[in-house]
Amino acid sequence: MNNAWEDLYSEKQEKAIMKFPFPIVIELVNFYSKKYPNIQPKNINVLEVGCGSGSNIKYLAELGYNVYGIDISETAVNYAKTSFLQHNLKGNIQTASVDSLPFENDFFHIVIDQGVLMCVNEEVYMKAIDEIHRVMHRGGVALLTPKSEISSTSIRLKQDDNENNYLFKDSAIYINSITLNAVVKILNNRFNIVYLRRNDRTNYTISEDYKFITAESVDSIYHIFIEKI
Repeated sequence: MNNAWEDLYSEKQEKAIMKFPFPIVIELVNFYSKKYPNIQPKNINVLEVGCGSGSNIKYLAELGYNVYGIDISETAVNYAKTSFLQHNLKGNIQTASVDSLPFENDFFHIVIDQGVLMCVNEEVYMKAIDEIHRVMHRGGVALLTPKSEISSTSIRLKQDDNENNYLFKDSAIYINSITLNAVVKILNNRFNIVYLRRNDRTNYTISEDYKFITAESVDSIYHIFIEKI
């Protein structure tokens, strides 16, 4: 599997580091907490696949959740580990791939995919869903964030030597073309979709004389909460 993420984190350093949690992650944990109000955070195991610098799981660790994170970038994992140590937080963070999770069966109550699985090919995606299903408790919930079909015009269709029909943001990190319908088929009745929302964000530019406002691109993703059956 191409480790362009290691190149990204090692080259851009602080510029590639997220400092704060994504709101949708907070929504996911709140959804689970409302569904199971009698389970305390200390008894809830949370995994983030592709945790990057660890901003999401760091926030949850501060709330008392048992947090785990994996990322294919060793630089990102080391940054996250250092951040946890500096803030005296507990967390299990390690270098691993989304299609081979180093955890036991039925262990996690919550699994987070915040913009990670959109960056792998279909074979890895299907294996990752298999792995998420394997490591989750029945009744556990997960976040998936596939790219919407109407997303940014700045993303161009490109073909490389190994993969066909993938949408690339740049020469290294690409966005796959797995549609919402394809995601539903991959879930294959192993999960219920309990929440589905499309988030669209239009980016504009303003002329130097402030006379013209131009819509440049649309960034659009789905937020999907799935529950293991």
